[in-house]
This record gives sequence, C-alpha cells and structure tokens, in this order.
Amino acid sequence: MGTAAVIAPIGGIEYQDQLHVFYSETEVAPTTKKLYDELTGIQFGDVEAPNGWIQKVEF
Repeated sequence: MGTAAVIAPIGGIEYQDQLHVFYSETEVAPTTKKLYDELTGIQFGDVEAPNGWIQKVEF
C-alpha cells in the first residue's frame, strides 16, 4: 500500500507582480499543519479515510 500524496508548506505566492506572503520560513501555517496531520493520519491508519478515498489497484 502506498500513496503519492504529500502536503508541502509554501511561504507565499506571486500573482500579477505582487507577492502574497503567508508565513515565514520558520513557521508552519495552522491550515498546512491540519492538512498534514489529517493526510498522514489516513496514510498510517490512525484516521479513518473518507468514503471512496482508498482504492485497491490490482497489477
């Protein structure tokens, strides 16, 4: 079993020559932390996955 899904924090986004900064390099945004904890919880079996998220693939 495995997954290719990851959560990676970003510091900001540049859009139309304007930089929108979310958090510094030393801080993790609360939303990023929540998403990371939920996804890794599902991956390790500590959190129940929403219906239909896990699919068995035969090969």
